[in-house]
Amino acid sequence: MNYLSDDESERVPEAYGERYERLHALKREWDPDNLFQTNQNIKPAN
Repeated sequence: MNYLSDDESERVPEAYGERYERLHALKREWDPDNLFQTNQNIKPAN
């Protein structure tokens, strides 16, 4: 994660591996407005 550049956002799920779906759901619950969106962001689930 620390070495991904800003234009590599499509690689975020790959970097988190099997944990990505859980993080995606947590983001929807705890940060639905995407306030914390710096660095390599996990977008909130719809």
